[in-house]
Amino acid sequence: MYKILLISFISFLQLFFYSLISGQTITDMGNRISVSANKYMMTIQKRTAEVTLKNATGQQYTRFPLHAYASKLFSTTSNLKYSWIITGSKIELTAEDSTESKEVLRASIKCYNDDFEVQFGVLVPTETVGQISYTQQWGALGLDASVDRNTLTIGGQQYLKGLGTHAYSKITMQLDEPYTEFLAEAGVDDEVGDRGTVVFQVFTDGSKVYDSGILRGNDQATPVQISLDNVVQLQLIVTDGGDDIHYDHANWAMARLVKANGDTLYISDWIRSLQEQVNIFCSDQGGVDTNGWIKMFTPEPDQFYYDSEVGVDLLQFRDHKRYFAPASLNLAFQTPAGWFSVGLCELPDATRFVFTNNYFYMDYIWSKMDIQSDTLYWITPLCFTFNQNEWQGIIDYRNYLINHEYIVDPTMEERNIPQWWMEPLVCTWGEQGADGIAYAAAGFDYTWVKSYVEQQEQKLGYRNFTLILDDKWQKYYGDPNPAPGRFDYLRSLIDDLHAKGHHVLLWWKCWHAEPGSLPYQMGITDHTLIDATHPDFVDYVQQSTYKMLSSDPECLNADGFKMDYIFDVRDPLRATAYGNPSLGIGLRELYRYMKVWYTEAKKIKPECLITFSGPDPHFAAIQDMTRLNDGDRTHSTTNWQNRARISSLAAPNLLIDGDGWDMYHDLIFPHLVTSSVYGVPSLYFLSKFSDNTPIADWILEIVGKVFSVSAMRRPGKSTFLSPGRWQMADEEGLVAESMQNSNSLIVYPDSCNGYAITVVNQDLIIPLHGRTVSQVLADSQNVNFTIEGDNLKIPSAIRGQIYNIKFKPSSSVDKYGYSLPQNYHLPQNSPNPFNLTTLINYSVGGTGPQLVTLKIYNLLGQQVTTLINQPQVPGEYKVSWDGTDSCGLQTPPGIYFYKIKLKNLAKPKNGLNTTKKCFRLTFFS
Repeated sequence: MYKILLISFISFLQLFFYSLISGQTITDMGNRISVSANKYMMTIQKRTAEVTLKNATGQQYTRFPLHAYASKLFSTTSNLKYSWIITGSKIELTAEDSTESKEVLRASIKCYNDDFEVQFGVLVPTETVGQISYTQQWGALGLDASVDRNTLTIGGQQYLKGLGTHAYSKITMQLDEPYTEFLAEAGVDDEVGDRGTVVFQVFTDGSKVYDSGILRGNDQATPVQISLDNVVQLQLIVTDGGDDIHYDHANWAMARLVKANGDTLYISDWIRSLQEQVNIFCSDQGGVDTNGWIKMFTPEPDQFYYDSEVGVDLLQFRDHKRYFAPASLNLAFQTPAGWFSVGLCELPDATRFVFTNNYFYMDYIWSKMDIQSDTLYWITPLCFTFNQNEWQGIIDYRNYLINHEYIVDPTMEERNIPQWWMEPLVCTWGEQGADGIAYAAAGFDYTWVKSYVEQQEQKLGYRNFTLILDDKWQKYYGDPNPAPGRFDYLRSLIDDLHAKGHHVLLWWKCWHAEPGSLPYQMGITDHTLIDATHPDFVDYVQQSTYKMLSSDPECLNADGFKMDYIFDVRDPLRATAYGNPSLGIGLRELYRYMKVWYTEAKKIKPECLITFSGPDPHFAAIQDMTRLNDGDRTHSTTNWQNRARISSLAAPNLLIDGDGWDMYHDLIFPHLVTSSVYGVPSLYFLSKFSDNTPIADWILEIVGKVFSVSAMRRPGKSTFLSPGRWQMADEEGLVAESMQNSNSLIVYPDSCNGYAITVVNQDLIIPLHGRTVSQVLADSQNVNFTIEGDNLKIPSAIRGQIYNIKFKPSSSVDKYGYSLPQNYHLPQNSPNPFNLTTLINYSVGGTGPQLVTLKIYNLLGQQVTTLINQPQVPGEYKVSWDGTDSCGLQTPPGIYFYKIKLKNLAKPKNGLNTTKKCFRLTFFS
């Protein structure tokens, strides 16, 4: 008895002293486990494994079962017996099927003071599912949704169940139960209007038993009723109406199988139950409690907010989102208790991470993975962070991965970025389309490119740009050799461009290979896609990068790559085989492809530039510049800026390729201005834009002037302030800033000079940030100006004119001219006490940008809200507080404290430079 008490007391002491070190407390309370941390509280019911998650003040985020399964076979919890172990900050669960004395699940929770992570070991199915197969020529099969993921709608009638497909498609089912009939409502989905013509056909055991004839958009649904007596195989086929497959969005609405006793099986439910995947935080008893939730957020452009389903999908043929591949693998949820996020700590052997139907899932295709069946497989850990807002969730996710050593992200200083990477990008692709010579057209050749560059130089009045030679300079996709006839003299062209001061990036279509190409000759393809797990893949990349980058006489001597189509990584469900699946499937195969390519390219030419559209933090160390990808024809730069915002938060040490494809005439200047601050600006056109608007010479002249100002920047990190307003800063101070609704920008190359330009005729307003102006010059002539508060005003500034602002040097400014407070200062808020709102003034000292956080705490030391959490350059600041918490709810009257914390971004490894003055704030109701 005493021995048991002693052991329990020792366990208590171990947990107590660990909590003192780690900052959170884990308590075994007999029938439940309680966790209390800085930002969250967690309760786990030991009998049911149900988790309740609350914020630090006791408001509930959600509840969910600590359960995951890889097959419906293991989703039942009624026979499970749970056992628990607490060691330090870790809580471990083992679930055993009591009827078979078989371990079917393990779970591990690692608790930290501000966040935690969960990992599951799931029982892999003993057999793979082959009862249903489906293919279609465009898009991905929609389950209870159209192919565009809208509600199934035919002739104005909406349907809650059914299959949304696209011509040409085939769905094949092996019927192993005695169904008597197949029923459905067939038609073209209303999402395409009156466009689209399709034919629906049904085959039983290989014989056609139904043909709908041609059905068109806006037609009413056609009933389908097929007898299934003694039928073993059922096939549903959609063909086009003889006029190609454009807009052929076809619905098998309410598609279902019926037995003689009336039992009904909807085919969408059947497919969903058989899909190879892992379902997380769900069981037969329920899933994640979303009661009261406000909205959901995904960093996948360009629609961020959803009500019931949210996710990140790598494969664009499923969700038609090709802009990021992948976006940050972190999903955020707004609840009455505040925002919280769930992200993937490691890249999975899967291609999607989705929250739907109150659970998370990833598409692990167990039949393609090199694992033993009927064993536990540990899936990627999931981290929970608690956020001020959805955008802060991206920052918190990246910080979690770095703090817990899941990723390495070299700083900009460690990357030693060459200045030429800051040069504007000029791409051939847009003008290829304008001239009708896209892809392998005969007119896209050596002489056309040479003429294109010369015309751009002349019309821009600017020469030091990097040229992107786009699709299709080579004979075969996947092959490093130039197209014979069209680009026989590509090496000579690149050498000539180098001699003129240009650099050259070669466009590269990832994954794809054509017959006759090097990967085909080496036998490393899976149909038309490359197998990055093949034993000879590294050799293939070595040969390719050597041919394209090396300065040896037989090579091309290019300067880097625009890596495109990375979203066309092989779909594990469709892949024939993997040379070595342990090297990676899905997202892990994508990582392997890009890492091998990056590593081998840098061996040949260390300063070569690698750019692709993958801003997830896991990819930060294997790229140099993240690409925002094509415009979306919204006549707004909002989506480009949102993508840049995601990239700047998820991968702040990467440069950003602003891209310029699919440019409309009314977007060129606002996009040019903002991308010249948050990234590297680019130009894809010479004669006309995507909307066929001719490009006047004066437009290109202004583009050239903006290019020349932008090129003065040093590499720096970008910060979004508001739409159209961006700043770039490095370890020394402000580098550039966009202003006036994306119509003007200024670059600071040194402490005494700023170079500003406006793209419209207007009064040019420039924030001074405490600097003192001595004079303003334009073409070496003095320009009249006024000082209004902390702003410089140049009346009636001329578009395209570059204004040189001269600043007075001062011992109280940094090397780039910023007025520096001599120390950090946090004075008393005013008014105090207050009723509605109070103002907090503070100053940021030092010689470069600081990561500033300013938080409010209650008397118990619990965090109430965060007022500031962003990089700020030295200067004077102020922020107001309206007495609300992080959820926007009014806090009760009482005494509160505020604390400022600063981290020197120039020397992050030196820790925090902080001031921690706290003052009381009193409310009166």
